[in-house]
Amino acid sequence: MKLRVATLLPSPDGHFHVTSSGLQFHGNQRDNTVKMSHSQDKRFAEVRKELSFEAAHFLPLTPEGHKCRRLHGHSFRVTIAVWGPIDPKFGWVMDFADIKAACMPILEQLDHRLLNEIEGLENPTGENIAVWIWERLHPNLPQLKEICVHETCTASCVYRGS
Repeated sequence: MKLRVATLLPSPDGHFHVTSSGLQFHGNQRDNTVKMSHSQDKRFAEVRKELSFEAAHFLPLTPEGHKCRRLHGHSFRVTIAVWGPIDPKFGWVMDFADIKAACMPILEQLDHRLLNEIEGLENPTGENIAVWIWERLHPNLPQLKEICVHETCTASCVYRGS
């Protein structure tokens, strides 16, 4: 649970108003009253954009004889989840084209590569790939909620940041 603290500074007329996380605080310094209400017009949603890249890898830390220790490839699918308020003007959390634009420079570093040769992916498990993508994407996409890396149609990893 996150606790947010705000300092309320009165305006020259003795009133103050602060809005944070959908909560609204209204106050009157003259009679020392504070009213709190929840903004009902803020709606939040999660949107997901699925992208893909092709790459080869091997898992060097698996035991001898393990099939993943051998060089092999995947058609990786990456699902990017973004959470935020629905913009009342556009009716969306974020344009899917903006999510794709933020992701493509990162995924281009992985596409048609041997992942083990990329710094930070010397042991390119699904978990490590998800973290690697998160660390590069989150600074430019702060609304990022989760990344899901699908290695196959039945195997995936979800990472939600640290």
